[in-house]
Amino acid sequence: MYKIIDGHIHLYPEKLTRAILGWFEKNEGWEMPYKWSADKHIEHLHGIGVTEFIVLAYAHKAGISKELNEWLAALVHQYPEIKPYACVHQEDMNKRDMLKEFLDKENFYGVKIQCFVQRVSAADERFKEVLELLAEREKGLVLHASSMPASSPYVTPEDVAFLLREYPSVRIMVAHLGLPEYHTEYLRLLDKFENLYLDTAYIFGNQRHDLLFGHNSNNKSNLLRETLNNYSDRIVYGSDFPVMDYPPEKAIEHIRSLGLGEVKEEKIFYANAKKFMAI
Repeated sequence: MYKIIDGHIHLYPEKLTRAILGWFEKNEGWEMPYKWSADKHIEHLHGIGVTEFIVLAYAHKAGISKELNEWLAALVHQYPEIKPYACVHQEDMNKRDMLKEFLDKENFYGVKIQCFVQRVSAADERFKEVLELLAEREKGLVLHASSMPASSPYVTPEDVAFLLREYPSVRIMVAHLGLPEYHTEYLRLLDKFENLYLDTAYIFGNQRHDLLFGHNSNNKSNLLRETLNNYSDRIVYGSDFPVMDYPPEKAIEHIRSLGLGEVKEEKIFYANAKKFMAI
């Protein structure tokens, strides 16, 4: 049986985790049960069979990126199965020098930009030095560039296509399969750009079909199977744990129930994440 890498995890100091999950409870009305410490989150992931995990930091305001990245680097020293991606805010000072410390000295695998939370396009000019550094190091970029959980003017496939053209040595992964609005557009980009990947965070096992597919959600669940079956070389399993209101093991069970076969499952659950990280 293949190993499992969870390609979309968020670990933070417990106080910040509680604040993030509390936002979803207050603004979306969701029940968010995983207000735990990072140690307990890791224990839970191991308990459901996850052996490694891509941990994505993001900064909701300027001036906190370095501290969050330092916290994550210390956690990696304790748990080497963590594959860390650094956060950076568009208004941070000395972004390049700050990120060099973590990409070069702490072996971070790339950067995460949370376009929705940060209210910024990844193609914003203020990220140019970040993208140039990633291109020089041939590192990865993970983008929240879809309208999950709500629409935003800062997330468009056109911006992602621009980055794919301008920085072909940067591997880019778009979260949430681009659902609900931009799924088709991102599949077209997968056909054009071999350095693009999509992750499955907060999609599989999720019963909120209106959230996933929009209000015309009837009989669209087969879209998920078709996507994994047709693009099994470029889809990375991710859960979004602990920023979810259902157990992450439900996502694993859902994908395994689709009858893709072990070869394609192994790519989605393991090999594609390794390929994205270039390890």
